[in-house]
Amino acid sequence: MGSVTATPSVVKDGTGKEGCFVFNALSCRTTRSYRLMFRVIMIGHGAEGASSGPEKRRPFLATVKSAIFNVYNAKEFPGVSELSALALSIKA
Repeated sequence: MGSVTATPSVVKDGTGKEGCFVFNALSCRTTRSYRLMFRVIMIGHGAEGASSGPEKRRPFLATVKSAIFNVYNAKEFPGVSELSALALSIKA
């Protein structure tokens, strides 16, 4: 079904404020409501935790949940809404 990790891109909104854009492609196969959970950890040199490797755990620096969103099948899809200013700035 895909990766459970993603590398964010730093983007700017319409006012020039920096933020992170995490998913450039997200696919859900089942029609229902979903919510995403984002957890940020420090990876690399100087990261907390003993040695590196998949068996080592590192503390979460932050955790946040998205708003609930709905996934539709093709026949029930209500159509594409107009892009927001934020979506347009990320797309650019």
